[in-house]
Amino acid sequence: MLARSYTATTQGLNPIKIEVEVDSNRGMPNLIIIGLPTKAVLESKERITAALINCGIRIRCRRTVVNLAPADIQKSSPTFELAIAIGMLKMYKEININTDDTIFFGELSLDGELKPIRGALPLVIAAKQMGFDKVILPAANKKEVSIISGITIYPLNHLREYLAFAKKGKPLPKLVNEKFKSHHQLEKLINFEDIYGQENVKQALTIAAAGGHNVLLIGPPGAGKSMLAQAMNSILPPLTEQEAVELTAIYSVSKIGVDSLITQRPFRSPHHTTSHVGLIGGGKHLYPGEISLAHRG
Repeated sequence: MLARSYTATTQGLNPIKIEVEVDSNRGMPNLIIIGLPTKAVLESKERITAALINCGIRIRCRRTVVNLAPADIQKSSPTFELAIAIGMLKMYKEININTDDTIFFGELSLDGELKPIRGALPLVIAAKQMGFDKVILPAANKKEVSIISGITIYPLNHLREYLAFAKKGKPLPKLVNEKFKSHHQLEKLINFEDIYGQENVKQALTIAAAGGHNVLLIGPPGAGKSMLAQAMNSILPPLTEQEAVELTAIYSVSKIGVDSLITQRPFRSPHHTTSHVGLIGGGKHLYPGEISLAHRG
């Protein structure tokens, strides 16, 4: 019996829908993952198997093949583990439920606990754009995606919660959307009130902030250039809801990561020795650079 479930990945901020196909047939007992997986994804089969066993599921002594389609895109994220586990549960007939309108995100621990994932916000936005009605993801990511409306989000702590829903009809915890509130969050801001003197520079920065102009500060070391530049952030207007979502999506897929919605404009001060990749982004996994991290700041 062929079973299907759905998940997604991102290349930068571009979402890609991933269809998980699970099939089982006679042969040496083994779990095989195909579809251009990296080593990190190949290691997932050990976590998935252990998680299912620790949740009371009997692993069949058959040759099980998991295909991650489309096969021409490299899969490098453990985000697929929950979707693979759901596909295996359907294939084993442990659960009999239609999941065509549901997309699954989550990394599994050996006991079935759902661990937080990177890039939850852009993935949920992508799921909404792809036409899915429901999202299952780790509870640790719920603050990050709580502002997204128009799609039902179920934050889970453990795989057993979904098993209880699919087998016994126990309702899943539903995420309540939060209203957007703009407040400072990234770091404590330096105010112009904290800087004595430099009134002409303060006036120039105020004009630049009001008109959205570029600023070049030149002076000897210790004159206060960096502090004045950082203080400029305190007079910028608050982020709108759309700007906050854009900014959080960028930080969500970066090496920094986030655990909730970012509602403060960023301030970045890259060193003059920063590499090209560090400045403009890129690398093996396409992380945003300093220019992208300064978006809306």
